Amino acid sequence: MTKQPDKITALYCRLSRDDEQDGLSGSIKNQQTILEKYAQENGFKNTRVFIDDGWSGTNFARPAFTEIMELAEKGLIGTLIVKDHSRLGRNRLIVGQLLEEGFDSLGVRYIAIMDNIDTAKGISDLVPMQDLFNEWHAKNTSQKVRNVFKSKGMSGAPLTTKSFKNKKKIERPSEEWQIFKDTHPAIIDRETFALVQELRKHRRRPTKSGIVSPFSGLLYCADCGEKLYYSVTNNYKREQAYFFCSSYRKNSEVCSAHYIREKVVEQIVLESMQRILLNVQAFEKEFARKQMDCCTEDKKKQLAAKRRELSKAKKRIAEIDALIQKIYEDNASGKLSDERYATLSLSYEEEQKTLKAAPRPAQ
Repeated sequence: MTKQPDKITALYCRLSRDDEQDGLSGSIKNQQTILEKYAQENGFKNTRVFIDDGWSGTNFARPAFTEIMELAEKGLIGTLIVKDHSRLGRNRLIVGQLLEEGFDSLGVRYIAIMDNIDTAKGISDLVPMQDLFNEWHAKNTSQKVRNVFKSKGMSGAPLTTKSFKNKKKIERPSEEWQIFKDTHPAIIDRETFALVQELRKHRRRPTKSGIVSPFSGLLYCADCGEKLYYSVTNNYKREQAYFFCSSYRKNSEVCSAHYIREKVVEQIVLESMQRILLNVQAFEKEFARKQMDCCTEDKKKQLAAKRRELSKAKKRIAEIDALIQKIYEDNASGKLSDERYATLSLSYEEEQKTLKAAPRPAQ
């Protein structure tokens, strides 16, 4: 006769974002240590650890807990052990139903170590009251956590973009964003950042063969507007290299399967450049004049911008002179301490020195 295997002793650990406030005592590692020690000391065999990290006790669709219940329905779970009763859940109706009917009908013995609960010994009349307190705790703490996060977010304090339940980054629609500029010192200026982003749009990635086309990152699909990807055939012959629609590769329903050979693109570009050069040769003086006009216009714009900056600098220098005069008078009248006067005076003089040393546009 074949011996039936021992039923599983489920050691269940759960920790939600709210419970993290309890510190190390409520950690998953600590729960697991307590459960394994208890099972060993009390002779429970065939133990298996189930963990729901980052799941609220009010939610019973937790992955590990769901797995336990599915195994229990198959008759594979003999005992369910938790560190304390609140690990099972914080909904008094569901928890009460599990204790009074659910576990008994499945043949599962339930033990909450710290609360001295063991269904094999009967359920105390105080347990329903404890379930009620656990539910109140979940509602109160969750609301506090949400209020803190909302307050921090609206004030511009940095928050993680990861969900504390599934540890994955959650994308939010742009209309829900709260943007707070200049909360950290800039590593690079905005103009350099914008330039790099533009260059990244047209970056050229080598194929598996290491070949990079001069047209990579510059060609777009005429139908859907997405970039064309560069591909070299398995024999690595440039004659067979081609560009194909990137959106079709990602989703065949967005665009159709079409491509263009690299050599065809080269021929089209070459013919276009030849036409431009012939046009320049035929109308050389007109071309030179237009180029000079463009350069002159650009220089005029740059000069106007520099003159505006100079005007602002002169205005600020005059303001600083007035401020220095005022703090001198306040210091002389006793309204401003000598230490404070020295600090402000040095700061204003440094700013004024910087403004005066800035390069000025040619007149």
